[in-house]
Amino acid sequence: MIVCSSYLFVFAQVVGKEDNNSIYSLVHYNNLPVQNVKKMGILASASLSFERKMLGYKPQMRVDEDILSNKKTFLMDKEEATYNIDNTIDFKNLIEAESNDTIKYLHNYFLNQDATMQNEFTGLFQEKNLIFIMAESFDEIAIDENITPTLYKIKNEGIVFNNYFSPKYPAST
Repeated sequence: MIVCSSYLFVFAQVVGKEDNNSIYSLVHYNNLPVQNVKKMGILASASLSFERKMLGYKPQMRVDEDILSNKKTFLMDKEEATYNIDNTIDFKNLIEAESNDTIKYLHNYFLNQDATMQNEFTGLFQEKNLIFIMAESFDEIAIDENITPTLYKIKNEGIVFNNYFSPKYPAST
């Protein structure tokens, strides 16, 4: 029975390996005890937590290339394109002077990124205040022209970001 369970556990790690909440990711990359219990059960999760506590767990750095890849938009022809380039940051010197491996990794990542193309939104908020509201359990029924005029104006006259990334933290609901 134990041998069969072990084979199933190893097989379950391979299936959906790239998914952020796969068993493989939970064991090797993520420290999400609640997800561990949901996916692997209380005993396996307790065993994993005990092992991490005793051996000193340091999660591996994993970069999701799909999120971080610089997807080029085709808003304009490449010949006419103007790119957002900031030559004031010397990443090579920053990398050489840095002792923290995580910061070095980030400097190296930004050094190797392609510049993004400018579009009609480039510089739109320059020298302006930006209010970004991300509300949990919020419903549009709370927005009323007379009761909440500021929210009503922001919703109807502001820019709504429909395609955004919101990280899920262990404490989020």
